[in-house]
Parts: sequence; C-alpha cells; structure tokens
Amino acid sequence: MHSLGPIVRRARKAAVAVAVLALAVLVLAVLTSTGAFYAAAAVLSVGALGLGALSVLRWRIVVGELFLSARRRAPHLRGSRSRRRSSDDGSPLDGTEDVLEAWYLIQASGTESSLNRRELLSIARGLRRRGYLTRALECTSHMVRRFDNPADREFEANLKGEIAVLSGEVRYTLARPYTPLDPVAGRVLHVVGTSLPEQQSGYTLRTQYTAVAQLQSGLEPHVVTQAGFGDATSDEPQVVDGVVYHRSAGNERGTDPLDVWFSQNLDAVEKVIQRVRPMVLHAASDLINAQTALILGHAYGIPVVYESRGFWEETWLQREADRFGWSDLDELERAHGLPDTYTLRRDTEDACRRDAERVVTLADVMAARIAEGGVEPSRISVIPNGVDSESFPVVTRDETLAQTHGIEPETVTIGYVSSLVDYEGIDVLVDAVALLREQGTTSKVRLVVVGDGPERPALMDRAASLGLDDAIFTGKVPHDAVLDYYGLIDIFVVPRRPVEVCHLVTPLKPFEALSTGRVLVMSDVRALSEIAERSQAVTLFEAGSADSLAKQLSALISAPDERARVAAAGARWVRQSRTWSLNAALYHEVYEGIGLGASTVARSVRGDRGTAVKALFSRRLPVSFGSAVRPEPRSAESVKHEGWRLGQHEPVVFDGSPIDWDTLCAENRSWAFNLHAWDFMGPALDRYAETGDAEYLDWSRDIARSWAERFTEGDAGSTMAWYDMAIGLRAPRLALLLEMLAVRDDDRDVVDLLLRCVDRHRAELAKAVAFNAGSNHGFYVATGQLMFSLRLRGLPGMTEMLEQARRRLRLVARAQFAADGGHLEHSPEYHRMLLDSFTRAIELGLVDDPEVVESIRRAEDVLGWMVEPSGHMVQIGDSPRWKVLSREPVTSSPSTEFILSRGVRGAPAEETLLALRESGYAFVRYPQPAGTEDHQDSSYLSFMAGFHSRTHKHADDLSFTWFDRGEEIVVDAGRFGYVGPVAKDSPERLAGHFYSAPERQYVESTRAHSTVEVGGKDHDRVRREPYGSALGVVEERDGLYRLCGAVDHDTWQHEREIIFSPGEWLLVTDAVTGLARRETVRSHLNISAGFALKRKNSSTVTATRDGERAFSIVELSQAAFVRPTSGATAPLRGWRSTTDLELIPSWAVSSVVKDVRAHTFRTFLSFDADFEAASEAIRSRGILIEKP
Repeated sequence: MHSLGPIVRRARKAAVAVAVLALAVLVLAVLTSTGAFYAAAAVLSVGALGLGALSVLRWRIVVGELFLSARRRAPHLRGSRSRRRSSDDGSPLDGTEDVLEAWYLIQASGTESSLNRRELLSIARGLRRRGYLTRALECTSHMVRRFDNPADREFEANLKGEIAVLSGEVRYTLARPYTPLDPVAGRVLHVVGTSLPEQQSGYTLRTQYTAVAQLQSGLEPHVVTQAGFGDATSDEPQVVDGVVYHRSAGNERGTDPLDVWFSQNLDAVEKVIQRVRPMVLHAASDLINAQTALILGHAYGIPVVYESRGFWEETWLQREADRFGWSDLDELERAHGLPDTYTLRRDTEDACRRDAERVVTLADVMAARIAEGGVEPSRISVIPNGVDSESFPVVTRDETLAQTHGIEPETVTIGYVSSLVDYEGIDVLVDAVALLREQGTTSKVRLVVVGDGPERPALMDRAASLGLDDAIFTGKVPHDAVLDYYGLIDIFVVPRRPVEVCHLVTPLKPFEALSTGRVLVMSDVRALSEIAERSQAVTLFEAGSADSLAKQLSALISAPDERARVAAAGARWVRQSRTWSLNAALYHEVYEGIGLGASTVARSVRGDRGTAVKALFSRRLPVSFGSAVRPEPRSAESVKHEGWRLGQHEPVVFDGSPIDWDTLCAENRSWAFNLHAWDFMGPALDRYAETGDAEYLDWSRDIARSWAERFTEGDAGSTMAWYDMAIGLRAPRLALLLEMLAVRDDDRDVVDLLLRCVDRHRAELAKAVAFNAGSNHGFYVATGQLMFSLRLRGLPGMTEMLEQARRRLRLVARAQFAADGGHLEHSPEYHRMLLDSFTRAIELGLVDDPEVVESIRRAEDVLGWMVEPSGHMVQIGDSPRWKVLSREPVTSSPSTEFILSRGVRGAPAEETLLALRESGYAFVRYPQPAGTEDHQDSSYLSFMAGFHSRTHKHADDLSFTWFDRGEEIVVDAGRFGYVGPVAKDSPERLAGHFYSAPERQYVESTRAHSTVEVGGKDHDRVRREPYGSALGVVEERDGLYRLCGAVDHDTWQHEREIIFSPGEWLLVTDAVTGLARRETVRSHLNISAGFALKRKNSSTVTATRDGERAFSIVELSQAAFVRPTSGATAPLRGWRSTTDLELIPSWAVSSVVKDVRAHTFRTFLSFDADFEAASEAIRSRGILIEKP
C-alpha cells in the first residue's frame, strides 16, 4: 500500500506543478501591485483547476481503467503469455496495478464516499482475488460503515478470518491450557489436510506410504484429516491398507470464515488426540495443519514434527502470476508490495517451522530455504520422496494400448504424466518435440501427455499449430491404468520452468518414473538437479529451453543401448536408495531426536524402588515361560564351573574376575553377539527357578551388574551390546533376573541399576532400527520384547511395549514366511530354526493370533520337504548339514513328523513334487517313504529359485542338489560361519560379502554352487533388485519331473530346465543369453567327495566308487570340461562346509565355453542310461527337447 505506481507519481507531479503555478501568479500580483482581489482570484482559479484535474484523474482510473478494461498495461504486465481473467461478479476488472492504484488514490483524495457500493465491492473483490487482503479489508470495512449490508459484513468476516489464520493470530487467540496426556509408546498421529482414498495426489500418497512403512517398522501410525473432509459424520476411523484414518467432524473448509472453521477443526482434532494419545504429532504442509499441531501439542505436552512437503506460498504466487499476467514479480513488489496471501503465509510458515521440535523436508534445496527462515540446520531432517517398487514395478510397453493410440512398435515415445499446470513447463516439451520433427531423428517420435489440468486446451492448440497433429493428450486416466501409460512412454520428461516453486520443491513423479524403468530427462532447476546428482541416472537440460531439451532427446533417441543402461541404473538406484521402508528408519531417528525413548521407568518408580518392584511382581499373574523361548540344553554346573562354550570357540569362564566387555569374544560376530545376549545366563536362571540354589542367582547377578555398569549409559563402542538380536535374546533374561532379585529383596543398588538397564532396553527395543520384519532377527526381537513386557507389565510403558511386540510378531510372520509356507531367507536351516521358535512361542501362549498360527502351520508342512532322505537338512544358502531327526514331536504336520521320526509318527505325504511359487523353491521326493526303513531309498532333488533380500543369500541363482541311490551326488557349499565382518565401504562389501574370512567368501560364491557363471564374476547380490521367485514350469509327467526357472542378471539372462528321472538320470539345460560382449561362460557342478572323479575327455567326466563306475556326466554342447578339482587352496576350489568353521573337500566340475555372446549348456548326469534313451523318454511325454 505504501508503494507508488506511475499513475500516482504523475498525479503528484501534476499537483506540484499546479502549486508552483499558483505561487508564481501570487508573487507576480504582489510585485506588480496587482490587487489582492486578483491574486486571490488567481489562486482560487488555479486551485479549482488542480482539484478538477485530480477529479478527472480519479474518474479516469476508476471508470476508464477499472471498468473499461485496461487500455494500457503496467510495465510488469507486458509480454505475459497468460490470458486475462474477469472478476468474480463479471465486471471487467483487469490489471492489478489499476485496482491497487485506484484504491490508493481514492483513499489519498478522501473520495471513498463518492463511489457507490457496486464500485467499492468490485474493488474489494479484485484486491482479495489478487491476495491483497488488508487493502480489501479496508475497502470492505468502509462499505460496512456506509451501507450496513449483511453481505458486506459477511465478506468482512471472511477477510478478517483469513488474515487471522494466515498471520498466525489464531495460535494465540485459540491457545489451550496445559493438560499433559500419558502417551502410548510408538504411536504417531499424522495431522494432514486430505487423504486416500477420497483424494489421490503426491501429498496423500506420501502420507499413506509413510504410514505403511512406519507400521511395518513397528510404530503405530494414525492419521487425522481436516474438519469436513471425507465422512466426517462418523466417529469410526477408516482403515486403508492397515493405516487408521480419523475423520474430523465439522463443516467443509470454505463454508465458514476461515478462523471459525479453524476453531472447529481444532476442536475435532483435539478429540482425536484425546482418544489416540500419540507420543508425537507429525503435521504435514500446510500451515493449517502446522498451527493445529502446535496449539494442541503445547496444550497436551506432545512434541511436534512439522513436515514441509512444499512451499505453498510459492505455489500460490506462481499460480496467481500466471493467472493475472505478473511477468515481473520484482517490479510488482517495488510498485505495490507482494500480496498478503503470500507474505503472511510465508512468514507464518517460517514461524511454525521455528516453533516445531523438528522439521522434516524432502530435499537439500528445501532444507536450505527453511534454514533461511530461521530454523537451525541441526533441527532439519531431509527425508526424500520414495517409491513403492511393488506398486511401480519395471514395466514394458503394452502393445494393445499402443495400438489403441496408433503407436507403432519402432516409435520412440516422449512423454509426461502429471497435472497440466503452467509451471510444469509442458509447452517447452511440446516445442522440443516439434523441433525434433523439424530436424529429423533416427526413429519415429510421438508425444504422449498423460493427465489433465487448466493448461490442456492451450497445449493441444500449441501442438496442433506446430504440426504435432498426432500428439496424444489422454486427459485424466483411471488410477489402475496409470502404470500402463508409464509403460507407453520411452523417455519421460519433467520440464519444470525456472521459477521459484520449481527450484524449491521436489515432485514425486520422477521417482515413480525411474522405478518403472523409464529413461528420465529433467530441467535443471535446483530441486531436480539434486535428484540427478544423487542418482547419476538422469539427463538434464536447461530449464525453459526447448532447444536444449531437443538436443538431449535427440542424443538419447539415437542411442538405444545408452537408454537401456540409464533406465536400468535409475530403477536400481531408486529401489535401493529411495524406498519408504528406508524413510521409516529416518523418521524414527527424527522422533528419537526430540526426546522420545527417554527414561520413564526410573523416574516413575520412586522412593523405595525395590519394595515397589517387589509389590509389582507379587501382584502380577504368573507367566508361562522362563528366560528364553527354547529350553536350555546345557547344564548350569558346566557353564558356571567349566565355562560357557559356543560352537568350536574356547570356553569363557566367569569366575568373579573383572570382565573386559569391549574385547571379550570380539574376534567373531556370532560369538560376540551371543555373549552380549547373555547366552551363558539362561541355564543358571533356570536352575535357580527349579531349585532355589542362591549360588546360581548370585553368579548371574554379579555378571549382569558388571555388564549394566558398562552399557546402561553411553554408547557400546564397537561391541555388539545393542545389536538387535542380542537385545531380543537378552531382554527376557534381564526381566527374569530383575524379578528374582526383587522378590528375594536383593541389594537395592543392584535392583536400581537393573531398573535403569530395563529402561534402556525398553527404549532400544522401541527403536525402528532394532526391528527388521524381513529378517529372522525380527522374530527374536519381537518375542524377546513380548516376554520382556509380559514379565514387567505394570512398569511404565510396558503395556504399550506389549502392543508393539504383538504387532511386530504379526509383521514377522508375514515377512518371514510366504503364503506358500516357504521361508524367505534362502536357507532351510533358518526356516527350521525360526519355525521351531515360533512353534515354541505358540505352545507357551506367547502367540495366539490366528493369522500367525495359520502361517506357521503351513511352514510346518514345508519343513519336511527340506530334509534329505538321509535325515539331514538340505544345504541351500546358509545351512549346515545337520541331522534333524527327532524322537519327540516337533511340529503339528503329519507329513513332516513322518519324515523327522523316520516313519514312527505322522503319515507320509501323498505328493512327490512340491513347488513353492512365492518363496522360490521346488522339491522332488520319489517315492515317498511308506514305513520306517525305506526313507534312504527315495530319490531327492532340490531347486533354488528365490531372491528376496540380501539376508543369507548366496550367489546361487537356480542352483540344485541331488540325492539318489542312498547318497548325496550334487551338493551345496554350506555356511562355514560368520567370521570377520568387513567395513561397509570395503570392496568386499560392495561385492556382496559381509565377512572377510576367505572360506566364508568361497562358500557364498557362484563357483561353489551348481549353477552358471559369466565372466568369472559372482551373481550380483548388491546392485541387482531382488526378483522374488524365478520359478517357472514345475510339473510331473508319467514319472519324469521337469523344473524350470529364469533369472535376469541385468547384463545377461539365464534360463534353466532340469528334467529328472528318479534313480536314473538328470538332464540340465542352461541357456545363457543377452551378453553385451563376448565372455567366458562356465557351468559348475559340485559333486560329493564320496566319489572319485576323472575327466575322460573334454565332454565326459566319470565318477567311480571303489573302482566301480557310479555315474557319468556328459556335456552335450560345445563347452568342454576342465579337470575336476577337489580341495584346491590357491584359489579355493572343491570345498564344502557341513559344520561351521570347517571345510571338507568336494568335487568341483566345470564345463567352459569362451568368447561367446550366448550359449546353451546341456549336461546329462546318468547312472546307467544313455542320452538317446533319456531323450526318447522325454519326447514320449510330450516334452520338447532339441538334439545336441
């Protein structure tokens, strides 16, 4: 209002000129002795002339410019591409400067009263529409005073309400008294505006994906939406994919003055907070949600995290600039000041960020802008947009959809998927494609624009005028069709304009495009440049330049191999580095950073803590478990007096001497984590529970005190004290020890120390980083937490911890076991181990969730198929070769019990073939044993075709094992053990190894498994996206079994077919294709050391036992066998590990073909039959087979 535009300056110059002229006439009259009458007359005449000029000027502005539509344009309006709009009431209000100048001059001349109500209302509405709220309020208040019209009073109330909310005034007028709540551990309330399923946008999707990931990480997220959104008539929450959404009662936003509606919204959200009792309020843009959370967070003592997902004031200003033709915002600011809607919102957003405990935003460029607003950088966390790779898998073109739009197979499509608004810069994309057409390209090019918005009609006209008559503008497409349209686009362009909102805000679409395998080209605005820098898989062009974009597109069109490379690299990066599950861990760090997890037990058990805790245990109902899920097999006497022994390690004796916890057992990870899990203490606690022998409780107490003094406060150094599985196993032992000591009225100082240690455990267990549902460790954390909280129920926070533990256990069951019952960690031994623990937990009553119980029952049925005819667990992945037969029932599965008891219990399975299509295993057992003496007589084949994560996964895609005629033939390398952890940034880690021991690295390698190898490199387990199950056709035809799988190794492909005639022969066909250059390709077999192997010639290897022929291996392709190797040391070759920390010889058999781009191995293993007889058997069953 204080800025003067050109018109005001001209008016002032005219007034000054008139005044000077009047003064000159007066002086002249005096000097020439002209009478005062003449001088006065002159002055009056000139004054009248001046007033008349001002009046004419005012009415020229008000009538000529305001109502006759802008015969001239202000300097900052010239050259605008935007169409001019009319005002709310149809009056031709045009030109922001006109409205602002008119009101200024009207006020300056004091002539408001000369305008009628309609004229004033037009000005007020014009000012409000342009965001100049205080000026609109001045005009409206004048109307209210003059005309006393109810509509004017309503308009005035709306303006006052809008200013009160945007200025932040409501934070003080609507403040609540301080009434702290007792929050529920792990519960987060997200305060948002709108949500799925009613509204789908980048914001609502981020809310949903974030909440789902937090739920899976062990937190309990709830979401509350603004008053009037969705079904606000019901108090019942709405559940969307497991996420609880609370709807707030009240009128829809916009139906009442904004401050009135805000008050209703505040009341409604407050009721939700009282019901949910969250530990943190997590507000997301905009300031409505931020102010709501800050007011209520202060009232109830709940910390607030404010997530700035965008800068709404910048988005608003850019939209209005396009709408009203403000081509030069700097000139607008100099002439009139920026609109209140922008400045008030900007300043209040900054204030909200300063007042929140922590601020989350999406990119470094956004964090820098937030810091400029006065937020300390240490309180800002960047948690980028992510992608749900299951919702956005890599897709290829749907040819049916392409034909629908007339897209020919060889056509390169260039496109975009999103809202069509001006600042997205789609006009630049249209111009660039037109330039490509003019310049000519190596391929046909089509433009595909998917989405709708206000710019679509103008963009379609622009495309047509540039000769792009075949450009495809789909308009809005159904949500379930969006993925198909991504697949329709070869090169995805994000052409955002070089304006502030685009420089600052990171959109979601680039991540989705990368995840689907699109080649991504983006303008070089700061927010998008940050994505390009991080991914190293994005092409940038100069923002706003169609020439620059056309140049980059032309280069990509002419380089299909480069397009394929960057598409694969982009998909890999976004799936590894930009996932919602990774974000969940970052959110937990944010929550921890504002004090969540601080001590509650030690603060709340006041005074005589020992007495209080003893009373607690005396009131609590007995629990059905001891210190661990499984009973301890070792005796307390041997552990106490002879030392604690784990595997092949030297015994550790605890004799009262000082214990160096930082170095003890540190040389081996398994040894170290079991030490810190207090594995040694279980037998002693069980002995005290059974006999009351104080010797064992005193021994346990002294060791625990030593450990707690070292680790209750501060960090753990390089030890494994707070390793996830160590915490999970130690926590129930600590709880039992505390109970025993408190009930015995033990040393109060020790009880106090252990109480503080309990609180540290509660805090550590609650952290997201302590729980990974996708690892078997998640089970031990969840069950340990369950036992810990059940035993200590009644201490502060334990009820909530119990709820979290139960949720986690459900997540583990879903994540660890597929729907087909197979375990997803690539290891039958971990299937057995986790199943055993789950079964015991069910028996103890720790698990009663029907969903979890049903999942475990399916896994029990699968376990029997993982046992070889010899009674040993089949070696796949990290599995030792242990005999798993049991005299006592282990499962509730009749078929598995029949195998484990050698026919004493249960009943044989009816099927001879099992395909686990989700987990990626296949097994053959033929014939199924029928009694107690025939188990060893079965033929047995296992096939590994799963890759679900890096956990326990070897470089063993499509490997197999074979047991026949009473013994192992084709074997696996085993586990060896977890020895010598490597640094995260070491070359070994980048190659897929977690451990440095050469033996461990060997058993993980491709050459240690019966599969194919390209270029001497292991199968990639780090950069390659896990494919889940690669299982293909699995069938039985008249006694022949056919097992197939196919794996994409990114730079080459492998298809394997195994045809198996039990007791007779095995035919393995391996097609290796897609090699970008000529390579050496090997097919490996690992054969049991029970045979003597000899290469007969380049195509045949014979196996003998005691000089007698046992079987032969024939390579039917052009590949040649090298000499079989056993027990080689430089390099390691021909070994297996049946027991941890030991290698024993096996036979490594490899056939090799060099300098090829593709090759198909055909390997025939046979006891007696020749290949022709086998081929005839195969063909007779309708299976196609090529002649070698």
